[in-house]
Amino acid sequence: METPSEKHIYKRPALDNDDQKNTTLLLVILMSYGFLIFHMQWCFFGFLLVIISLYVVSEVEVGLGKAIMPLLGDW
Repeated sequence: METPSEKHIYKRPALDNDDQKNTTLLLVILMSYGFLIFHMQWCFFGFLLVIISLYVVSEVEVGLGKAIMPLLGDW
């Protein structure tokens, strides 16, 4: 039997393989741009892009996101 608090927890539908591939590709592109900009001395924008891409992957819970999410904390 569910407790009242469990009823209100939103359960995200599982992603199919196409969504995971698209999200992973987007992550790779974002991180590539982030590291490129970071290397070109525009440190703040590069760092911001890397953080955004890590947040994106942690939101969709692709394998890397499951490992990184505890490091980012609870947003």
